[in-house]
Parts: sequence; C-alpha cells; structure tokens
Amino acid sequence: MKSAILSALFLMMPIFLLAQDVKDKKTFLDSLENPTVKEDYKYYRIVKNYNIPSESYEIRNYYRSGKLYGEGKTIDSLGFNITGKFTTYYENGNKKSEGNYMNSNPTGPHKTWYENGKLQMDALYFEKEKTVGNLKISQFYDATGKQTVKNGNGTYEEEMYGGKSSGKIKNGLKEGEWKGSNTKTKATFIEFYKEGDLVSGESTDSDSQKYPYREIFENPEPTKGMPNFYKFVSTNFHIEDDITPINDKIIVSFIVEKDGSVTSIKILKGLGGQLDREAKRIIKKYNEWKPGKIRGMTARASLALPIAIHVE
Repeated sequence: MKSAILSALFLMMPIFLLAQDVKDKKTFLDSLENPTVKEDYKYYRIVKNYNIPSESYEIRNYYRSGKLYGEGKTIDSLGFNITGKFTTYYENGNKKSEGNYMNSNPTGPHKTWYENGKLQMDALYFEKEKTVGNLKISQFYDATGKQTVKNGNGTYEEEMYGGKSSGKIKNGLKEGEWKGSNTKTKATFIEFYKEGDLVSGESTDSDSQKYPYREIFENPEPTKGMPNFYKFVSTNFHIEDDITPINDKIIVSFIVEKDGSVTSIKILKGLGGQLDREAKRIIKKYNEWKPGKIRGMTARASLALPIAIHVE
C-alpha cells in the first residue's frame, strides 16, 4: 500500500538548508537568525553528525567572521528543536545569553548580558499554555547600568516580533499599559496587561488605520480548516508504481504571503526524484491560506511541513 500522510506538526520557523557534507549540515542565517541565502547571511549554523541517528545533535552558530555565536544541542538533525542548555556570545567573546530550552522554547532561569560583560537581565521562563507572556523578570539593568527592575518591580523595555515596547513590571510580570512601535512597518501599538497576560491591544499603521487584537501572533491556516488540508494532501499526493518500499518523511518549507498565496516552496529534507517533486506540487496546488498576523496586522510567515511517506 502506498500513502502520503500529512503530519500534524507545523513548525513556525523557516528552515532553508543550504549546504551540507558527509557529517555536518550548514545553514545560513540572517540578522534575526532566520535562514537565508548565502549572499545575505550574517550567521551560519553547523549541526554536527546530522546523518547519524541520535537522541540529540551538537549545534553551533557562528558569526560571518567565524567567531562562535551560540552553542548547545538540538533533538533533530535539521537543527531547529533546541533542547537543554544553550549559550550565545558577542563577537568579542563575551557571553550574551544563557538558559535552558525545550523544543526551542526557553524554560527555567535565563540571563542576558551587555557586550561589555555587565548583567542585563536575570529572569525566569515558567510553564504556561502560551509561550508569549511567560517571562518573569527579577532584575533588569538598562544600557547605562541603571537598574530599572528590582526584585520583580519597575519598568522594562523589550524587543519582540519586530517591535520595541516598554511598560511596567509588577511582581516580575507585565502590568497595565505598554506602548511600542515597529520601525519596519512604521506602525505603533498600545497593549494592556494583567499579571503578564495580554488583555487587549491595538496597532495603528502609517495611514492611521487601526487593528485591534488579543493575540500577539496568529499563525497562517488553511481557509477551509486543517481537516480539509489533511484530506487534500492524502487524496492528491501521487506515488508512482515503481517506487521502492520506503517509510520516511519529506519536509517542505514555504511562505504564506499577506494575500494568502504560497511562494518560495523548498524541500528541506527530501527523498529524491518524483516524491520531492510531488511534495512541491501538492503544496503549490493547495493555495488557499489565511495569512498570519502580528499584533493584528497581516504579515508574511514561513512554515515547515513534514509529509510522511509510506510505501510497502
């Protein structure tokens, strides 16, 4: 029996695998640590011994200069599910951040430092259904060395999802009114928090159009729902009769544009030949997506999608 099964896992991280050798896999990253083409990279990532099955793989990120940027482990050979302790460094060799991760989400104690080696933040990521708003700040120092959060209380400035914002910290968590802006989109926003949870927010674009929201980030999704998408892939994925027995998966990445169209379809982990071509064809054919949003405003988003292939 031959079948293509759509895995339920969506990875909201763009993964463009650009080069590899017998033992290691190399990925080029832009200034935001998103995978990019070789010509535009600022960092690059090496996954050691990616082709040897293992429970974890050593991962190291480097600046374009070759200086170490980050090191730790990942639970998959593609290098994006970071697990355990992960440390980052400035190009001068000073430590930038240190903390533990589970499936690339920070968990437990977390510290950051300025480039001169002075402490910036001492905080804790705690378990929460959503990975936004799960940071509890104990101490924070601004770039001048002034402590603005002491024992969980004070004011704090952060940068997230392309926007910079500032507001009050109470008992380690965001509280009350927060204001911010996005220099790229020229939008401003105001948000209200209670005990770290976002109550409401509203973005205003450069044309004074307002966009209310209750979620910082909304994932792209099929316009007819996930069950329809699952069914489409399962019923339309064609496997030729001469394919040899196989039980593996193809991983495809693509971008959902602001208008819901799909572009930049790439094979991240392929099985070769007809199967890879069919995976790209099926993603291109299903071109009915509701675009993602950041702070209420439509935004491009990159997805990585595993498709399991079973041929007996």
